[in-house]
Amino acid sequence: MFKKIIFKFLTSIMTFVFVIFVLEISETNDEDNLINETIDLDQVKETSAIVDIPDKRPKLAELRQVNNDIKAWINIPGTSVDWPIMRWVEFQNENQSFYDRKDEYKNYAFEGSIYSGKGVVFSPFNQLSNNLIIHGHNLDDNPNGKKFAQLVKFQNIDFARNTPYIFITTEDSQLVYQIFAVFFTDINFECYWVGLDEKRQAKMIEEARSRSEYNYDVSVTGKDKIITLSTCTYRYGKYQSFGQKNTRFVIQGKLLDKSDKLYSSASLVKNPNPKQPEIFQN
Repeated sequence: MFKKIIFKFLTSIMTFVFVIFVLEISETNDEDNLINETIDLDQVKETSAIVDIPDKRPKLAELRQVNNDIKAWINIPGTSVDWPIMRWVEFQNENQSFYDRKDEYKNYAFEGSIYSGKGVVFSPFNQLSNNLIIHGHNLDDNPNGKKFAQLVKFQNIDFARNTPYIFITTEDSQLVYQIFAVFFTDINFECYWVGLDEKRQAKMIEEARSRSEYNYDVSVTGKDKIITLSTCTYRYGKYQSFGQKNTRFVIQGKLLDKSDKLYSSASLVKNPNPKQPEIFQN
């Protein structure tokens, strides 16, 4: 009899403790739900903000002592693109840059240098070109290859999503360009023109976005200053074929203000039907 009384007593205590435990869990979950309902999305984004912009000013200044043709520096996180940008120097009165097959020390290099397009101005900032055109070789479509072959990495959507910016350092500025288009094009597209007026620039940007492999959630207008990175592609033909010689792989971005926040990932989706290059054999 006494054992039954003890058993009932212990059972009652255990039941009471269990009820209290369940109530505490319920209250905790309610508090968590309340917190989730009141989270500030801007604060969430802030936790993924990029704090540091690559400072290449010392390296730029150092190399400019060696070669004054060096006008800027380009850095793209997640790639080996971390090089000086040479100004356009006409080679033997041809439509070709001296640095197409030369390194930054003017020595022969088959992969060449990274160099600007004709008429591009990097500094002073108030004269910065509205389209900062930059060229570099892609020798083999190998995303781990030399120079701008590294841009092939952007053909992977996960890499593109995790690489939203292009960083440019000039003599007087540190520039951040937010990528808005990644595309294949024929060489006749106006993305290679410097000094387009606002209307034509807006039309060119719209066309670039229709060609883009991804639809980026980035607002761009004809008033924005942009960057155009261009390299070879072998998607439309092997080396020295008509298709290879007349197509390019291009990445474009818009210049951000210093007050703009930088985030570690881009908002984008796959473009289901990107416009393809027009390739005609003459």
